[in-house]
Amino acid sequence: MHDHDHANSLSIGGPNGIRISAPAAPARRTSDAPTRLADPRTSVAVQRGLAAHGRLIVGGVAILGGVVLLSWLALVSSLALPGLLVLPGVVAAAALWIAAAVIHVIARDSRRSLAAAREQRILALAARTPGPLTVVEVARALDLSLADAEAALTAMSRGGHMDADIDLDSGRLQFSLAARPASLAQDLRP
Repeated sequence: MHDHDHANSLSIGGPNGIRISAPAAPARRTSDAPTRLADPRTSVAVQRGLAAHGRLIVGGVAILGGVVLLSWLALVSSLALPGLLVLPGVVAAAALWIAAAVIHVIARDSRRSLAAAREQRILALAARTPGPLTVVEVARALDLSLADAEAALTAMSRGGHMDADIDLDSGRLQFSLAARPASLAQDLRP
């Protein structure tokens, strides 16, 4: 018998040598159900963590790249090794800097995604609320801090999605939908 006769065997030492055979691998099951890599709550938690701490993580990874490069250069020069051995340190540092850039992009996209989701929640709240919204109402309804609610409403006002007015009686800043077509109000109702 030859090695190509048995796909799951290994032959050492030719025809009279040692032959090691492995059992055939079981057939893989295929499923039509989509594979979920993680619990959606975990994905949201990771997204929030990256949005909040992405700059810190990027800075740490970038500094680590610099430390790796400088340490490698110091090791190569102190041991008087050939200059070609500098290359692995440069490659490792470059890989860390590329990872920092990727983390930066992911964190930026996470911040944008969370801001867009918050904006949609505010629009839905405005569509089902009969009058204008205040910062306190949005913060309470969406479980946000007052600063986050005010920042989101102000950004939406600057973007043309909300109109900002001051209530002359109370002196409070109020926000209402800039344009409220009937189709938007129907689409955003729960």
